[in-house]
Amino acid sequence: MILYHASQQKDLEIINPQPALSNNILIGNYVFATKNRNLALMYLVPKGIVTLMDPSPNKPNIVICTNPNKLLEIDNGGAIYELPSKSFVKSPQETLERYEKVSLIPVKPIKKEVFNSVIGALISNRIEIRFTNEVNFKKLIMNKNQKDLISKMPQYFN
Repeated sequence: MILYHASQQKDLEIINPQPALSNNILIGNYVFATKNRNLALMYLVPKGIVTLMDPSPNKPNIVICTNPNKLLEIDNGGAIYELPSKSFVKSPQETLERYEKVSLIPVKPIKKEVFNSVIGALISNRIEIRFTNEVNFKKLIMNKNQKDLISKMPQYFN
């Protein structure tokens, strides 16, 4: 099985475990990967920008909590690395184990796909993009009708 790993670094020959936090607590050093390529693409959004991701196969979408112009200013793209699944085990985060796997050891990529733009990577892979501000993002994550609200938000087209 092939797994996918996203990175803003486009030239990795080995992907090393990195410190991982859950609820601001260090849970270990891991290489994260997923069998869902759409989900990996969504992780190209630079760290520090909050997102809400839905990698479902029918209508994948991402809500990005920032202004589109701000993201465009820092958007340097990244790469999706294909990884062998041999060293990966289930995620230590129980709520995420259906989405991600982890490796405790460095992993050598099999292949990579480089993107010059995160937004371009998402759009070219038919992932719907929506932007919102922090106030509306907080309302969105607390709402039980989240999917309905997201579907009513305007999509971003570049």
